[in-house]
Amino acid sequence: MAIERAERSRFLLRIATAVPGILLLGLSADAFAANTCPWMNEASASGLLGGNAKGAYIATSQSPTASCTFTQQAADGTRTLRIVVTRFEDDPHAGFTKRKMACQSEPTPLKAIGNETVVCALNDDSSSEGIRAIGRVRDQVFEIMIITSLADDPILTESALKSQIKAAAEQVSGNLF
Repeated sequence: MAIERAERSRFLLRIATAVPGILLLGLSADAFAANTCPWMNEASASGLLGGNAKGAYIATSQSPTASCTFTQQAADGTRTLRIVVTRFEDDPHAGFTKRKMACQSEPTPLKAIGNETVVCALNDDSSSEGIRAIGRVRDQVFEIMIITSLADDPILTESALKSQIKAAAEQVSGNLF
């Protein structure tokens, strides 16, 4: 009888110590479930934007285009990183060329990132500053935009934008391969 009580006590003790761990694992899975962007996670986007960014992923089965938008809200403005990927089954080079025409400044090639990746200024006729990368990996064309609404942004300066867009393009093109 004493042996049965001791075994029952050990069994209950094991359950009591296992349940919090199981619950913690369940909570961890839920905490990361919202981040479904296949090309970048919120931590990487936060590093590129200079602060804690929240992401949203949009894709539909009816469209060959999907997008992720990461937003970092600052006290006096917003920083945004947007990734748009489109699959072109017929002519991906033509899709790339069409996207590249959105550049109002002369595009600068980014070597060794995807196929034919270029960078240009983001001219969207608004009060925001930004930069754009357009590239192709096989039959997928990607466009990445980093935008800040802060005038004279101390984090996303002109040189920082160039560095950050290159890092973002490396990550996205790597995940598309």
